Amino acid sequence: MGGAMRKTVPRGYDADYEYADLLLHDGIVTYLETKLPQEISSKKFVEYCVDHFKKMSPLNKWLREA
Repeated sequence: MGGAMRKTVPRGYDADYEYADLLLHDGIVTYLETKLPQEISSKKFVEYCVDHFKKMSPLNKWLREA
């Protein structure tokens, strides 16, 4: 998980809040860093990507509900 970082929590929020570290992000990004998979040059590459996107879907769901 990553994203642009602030140096301090936004004005109006308690810096001692349990999840204040999440308020330091300007956004939330998930990504996968890996070697190029063998599937990259085949029809299976789409399936490879979908499998990884599915693993990231709980974060997407949480953000939509929040």
